[in-house]
Amino acid sequence: MSEKAAGQRGGILAMVLLAWLVLVSFAFAAVVLVTRETRTRSSELAEWQATYLAQAGVEKAVAELAQDADRDWSNNPPGLELNGELDTGTYRAVVTPLAKNRALVVSTGSADGKTWRVRAVLAVNWHDPVPTVAVKSWSEPEALRRLGL
Repeated sequence: MSEKAAGQRGGILAMVLLAWLVLVSFAFAAVVLVTRETRTRSSELAEWQATYLAQAGVEKAVAELAQDADRDWSNNPPGLELNGELDTGTYRAVVTPLAKNRALVVSTGSADGKTWRVRAVLAVNWHDPVPTVAVKSWSEPEALRRLGL
């Protein structure tokens, strides 16, 4: 075998090793990226679930108070607490009477270590044939805080 042929084989081996190193680097980068995205998506999913659970607490309060829509809510005990559990997590809603036909609901949803809180003011709609309860105003303090507002 000549020296030139041996040198070419060594050059080819170096090229193959370099190409292999580049491919392994791309594969490693892809694994890291996919792992990070999976964690991010899981965290976002838990946050959305917590948001919906908090809203479910408000809806539970609406349903509870609708049973007694025609009475004076100011006689309700302060801090009426409604707890619930769904497949994705839990909620806790605290109802505080504000006036005869208004109540404040602060509801917190929790899912996979994430929590979300909403506040809603409920009011009786006297214009219906049967009085109904509706959400008068709604705020999500965490969303405002995250936006810097």
